[in-house]
Amino acid sequence: MNRNELKILIKECITSLLEDNQFSPPKFGQSDDDSIPEEFRQFNFNDKQIDTYTRLASDGFVPSGTQTSRPGVSTVLQASLPEIKNFTKQHGRMPSILHAGAGKKKNLDRTTLDKIANVIHYEPGHEDESDRSMLTKSGFDMVLSPFVLNVLPPEIRFSSDGPYSDMANSLQKGGFAIIGVRGDVPQPTPKNIQARIDSGSPWVPYEDGWVLPHPSNGVLTFQRGYTVSQLIEEANRYFSKVEKLKLTDPNTGKSKSSVPIVKAYK
Repeated sequence: MNRNELKILIKECITSLLEDNQFSPPKFGQSDDDSIPEEFRQFNFNDKQIDTYTRLASDGFVPSGTQTSRPGVSTVLQASLPEIKNFTKQHGRMPSILHAGAGKKKNLDRTTLDKIANVIHYEPGHEDESDRSMLTKSGFDMVLSPFVLNVLPPEIRFSSDGPYSDMANSLQKGGFAIIGVRGDVPQPTPKNIQARIDSGSPWVPYEDGWVLPHPSNGVLTFQRGYTVSQLIEEANRYFSKVEKLKLTDPNTGKSKSSVPIVKAYK
C-alpha cells in the first residue's frame, strides 16, 4: 500500500466514525471539562489552570485564607487615622470601632487601634473572634474593613449575612464605615484571561474575579481587583452615602496611594 492509498483509507475511516457519532475531533481553544464554568469554556486553559478548576469543583475555596502579615499598618488604617482623631476631638471620647476582618493576631493594625479606640476585632479565621453576635450587639461609631471584600465572590459579598450587610447593621445612626480593597488585581477580561493562560499561571477566572492557590499553602482562595467607582457602586446598595477617601501626604497634599478606599455612611 502506497502513501496515497493509506491517506485515502485513513480519511474513509475518520468519515465512517464521524457518521456513526463515535468520534468527535478536538476543538482548538475550547474545553469540555465540566469543572470549568460554561462562560469560560471557550478558552484553552493550561494544565495548572485545569488542575485549579478540578480542585475548585471538588473542594471549593477558602474565603478567609488570605490573611497577610504587613511590615507596617495597612493603607486602610492610615487613611482612617485622621477620621479617628477628628472623632475623638469632636466627641471628647475614643470611637467604638468594629475591626471587621482583623487578620493575623498582633499585627500593627490591631495594636494601633487598641491604643486609640474602643475596638472589637472580628476575624472569621480565628475561633475566638468569629462570634457573629458581636457584629450587631451594639451600635459602633465606625467599622474598619481592610482588604476583605476583594477575597469574597459575589454570592458571599451580597448575601443577607455577608460583609456589606454586617457593616451596615453594625453601625449606629450617624456612623460610617471605611472600606479598602485591592486595586492591583486585573479584571478577568478576555485579554487578561489569555495572558494568564500564556504565562502558565494557575489563576482561573471565577465570577467577577479569580480563584488561585495561595502561595504559602496551596489552599484555593478568591481575589478580585476594584476601581474606586466599582467599590462605590457596590457600597451604595447598602449605605446612604459613599464617597472616595484619599490618603494624602500631609506635607504635599498629594495622594500617597492608589488603593481604592471609601467612606460609607449609615
